[in-house]
Amino acid sequence: AGSVRIWDGSRLRTLQPETAAPFLMTCCDFRSGDQLASGGTNCTVYLWDIGRPRKPLDAFAVPRDDAGANQVCNPPMVHSLSWSSSGRLLAVGLGDGSVLVLGVQKKRLVELTRLREGHDDSVATLCFPDLGMDSKSNSDRLLASAGTDGAILLWDLKRSVGGDASVDPRKILANDLLTEEVAGEKDPALLFGIPHQHKANWMVSTGTNTLFVADTTALITGHTIPLQN
Repeated sequence: AGSVRIWDGSRLRTLQPETAAPFLMTCCDFRSGDQLASGGTNCTVYLWDIGRPRKPLDAFAVPRDDAGANQVCNPPMVHSLSWSSSGRLLAVGLGDGSVLVLGVQKKRLVELTRLREGHDDSVATLCFPDLGMDSKSNSDRLLASAGTDGAILLWDLKRSVGGDASVDPRKILANDLLTEEVAGEKDPALLFGIPHQHKANWMVSTGTNTLFVADTTALITGHTIPLQN
């Protein structure tokens, strides 16, 4: 309980923070060959150097958010994690229905933004879909989240979070999908939603304009996202 175990073919490494209370580690995701993020039911995100597993590089305690009714009723347990392709951003799906986006500064996790008013229940899975973008750009601005509420949401993290090298999703997604953009808006915003109707368990982007979602049924569903011609 409360640990991540890594088998590299020759030895087993255990990453386990020292905590006063027991908890469950629910998810993890590699940032690179030697760094990994994990999170659990203690509402904390950990950054690890797997070459030095005795203690995490940093631990970020997710603050409780009282911005809405769902946030008040449900603690922000960490349900899912996903690094962007550049490794700059870590998206964190929380039990209160919000999505936290963290950055890394000098081996410390820092909050960049928190996406609210999207899901009505916990965020089960996340990914940064690249939609077949060229190698000179990155997909740090476009984030997809899927929840136990049966909704898939796509967000524009804007240049303020995604960075100057990231692609503006409004320039590649079909215009009839998008919510109206507020002139001069610099904060991250919801682009559109997909009614999936089932509780999502896992979601992945394959380098094309299709999101594949595994849910509580026996099926894997592919959602094709229309792009501009």
